[in-house]
Amino acid sequence: MKFYWKPLFLTLLMCCIVGLTSCSNEELEEDTPHAVKSLNKRADFMALLQDGSVMFFKKTTEDACEVVANPNGMMGDVIVPTSVIYEGIRYHVSSIADGAFSGCVGLNSIEIPNTVTRVGERAFAGCTQLNNILIPETLKEVEFRAFYKCVKLNKLKLPHSCEVIAKEAFADCSSLKDVNLPDSLLYIRESAFKNCVSLQNLELPFTLMDIEADAFAGCSSLEALPLPKKVRHIEPWMFKDCHNLREVRMSDDVIYIGDYAFKRCDSLTFVELSSSLLNIGRWAFANCTNIQTVICRAKTPPHMLNSAFDCYDTAVLIVPEGTIEEYREAPYWNQFKNIREINMD
Repeated sequence: MKFYWKPLFLTLLMCCIVGLTSCSNEELEEDTPHAVKSLNKRADFMALLQDGSVMFFKKTTEDACEVVANPNGMMGDVIVPTSVIYEGIRYHVSSIADGAFSGCVGLNSIEIPNTVTRVGERAFAGCTQLNNILIPETLKEVEFRAFYKCVKLNKLKLPHSCEVIAKEAFADCSSLKDVNLPDSLLYIRESAFKNCVSLQNLELPFTLMDIEADAFAGCSSLEALPLPKKVRHIEPWMFKDCHNLREVRMSDDVIYIGDYAFKRCDSLTFVELSSSLLNIGRWAFANCTNIQTVICRAKTPPHMLNSAFDCYDTAVLIVPEGTIEEYREAPYWNQFKNIREINMD
């Protein structure tokens, strides 16, 4: 059966207006949208917002609801209400459902109130004109692909409640340049900022405990990224194709560098490896042919699964005093033509 949305919307909105005018003054509240029943299968009711747009909601508890997808999409500057009144009951807007605004190519900005504690997976994925987000202070996690391919988004400030940035949450946000991460952040998951090609400088909070594989791969404008002490593993492909990365300095807590971690970081000239380092993965620094200095603070040469460097002929390897012979005999370390030792203290 063919479904005609436009006439249906007009009918529902007229019902909404009639319903509002029939309410008593005590029921009416100036800033709270009143809703009518929705024929959208994903929603329980719909409300007309102050800007004239229609937003759809689904009940999640007796007094809470979430924003669900609008069949016609959302456009312009959208403010999510803190609550909606439906059939005399006030429902607090507590979440944005999975995919609620996904593919809304006309959406320019979104303001999410502090009543919202969850922004679902792919909630704003593919919103190609979205350039401004007000994220609530109650959000604990930016979920999977929540802002994936928001190519106009250039500024981001996460609240102090946020602990997790999930897989591919901001991947392919090619205009993202200014990022402010809170001290509450604990985890950056796989490919979280992959291919954010405009990201230049980023300060990682001291609370950060883990950064997963591919997290900053393809961030070709990134020049430096000091790692917090609690980060002990540099996972595979973490900084692959970061073409402007010029130096790497690791805290003494880093024990492992994964496969291809810095592959094709072709502006890299200086590398300082930690005193606790145990393993370097395959081709960790492959195609980094401009490295001039490698300092390894480990007194025992870290184990290499395969040839990790492409600069054996040109770079100087500096090792702790009294360990030069061990490095000259260790597999793959012995390929450095110029090895020197110094007092690291």
